[in-house]
Amino acid sequence: LCDALEYLHSQKPPVLHRDIKPANIRLTASGLVKLVDFGLVKLLEPDEKRTVTVVHGRGTARYTPLEQYGGETGHTDTRSDVYALGATMYHLLTGQAPLTAKERFLHPGAMPPPQELNPSISERTDRVILWAMAMHPDQRPASVAELRSVLFGRAPLPAARTDPSVTVRVGQQEGWRQAIASNLVLIIAALALLAAAVYISLAPGAVIALP
Repeated sequence: LCDALEYLHSQKPPVLHRDIKPANIRLTASGLVKLVDFGLVKLLEPDEKRTVTVVHGRGTARYTPLEQYGGETGHTDTRSDVYALGATMYHLLTGQAPLTAKERFLHPGAMPPPQELNPSISERTDRVILWAMAMHPDQRPASVAELRSVLFGRAPLPAARTDPSVTVRVGQQEGWRQAIASNLVLIIAALALLAAAVYISLAPGAVIALP
C-alpha cells in the first residue's frame, strides 16, 4: 500500500488518491495488495494554492482529514493521503473505525489510541498511527516514505505532541483570562478615579461647573 501511494505521489504533478480506506484495498490470491477506486483523485500543483480537482467529492468521513472538507478554499496535499493511510491502519489493526475528523475536533481526546483497543499493537505502531492522524497537516509525516521509515524503525519516532485542538483551546482560554484580568484592572481604576472626582466636586466650597 505504501508502495502504491509513494508511486502516485512521485508523479509529475503528484497524484492524490483522497479516498484511502479498507474498502478500497484488495488482496489478491498471491498476497499482492492493490489500491482501487480512483474516483476522487486530485492532481497536486505545487505552484498553486489549491490542488486541481479531477473528480469532485470529499471521501469517506472516517478516513478523511479536516482540510479535505474545505471545498473550493481547502488545500489537500500528500499529507492528506497520509492521514487516510493512518486512519485505515487504525481500523485494520483495531477492528474499529476511527472517529471522524470533525468529531475529533469537537471532542478532543475522545478517540481511544489503537493500543488501547488492541494491546498487541506495538508502542511504535501506536505512535505512528496517531502521528499520521494528527489534525493539522504540519504535524503529520511529510510523506508516506517518512511514515514508512519510522514505522519500520529506520528513523526515530517524532517527539510526542499534544492534540493540537486541545492546545489551541487551552491557549485561547488563557488568552481570554489575561484579557479579562487586564480589562478588570482598567475598569476598577476608572471607577476609582470617577469616585474621587465626585467626592471632590461635592466637598464643601467646591464649585460645580454646569454646561
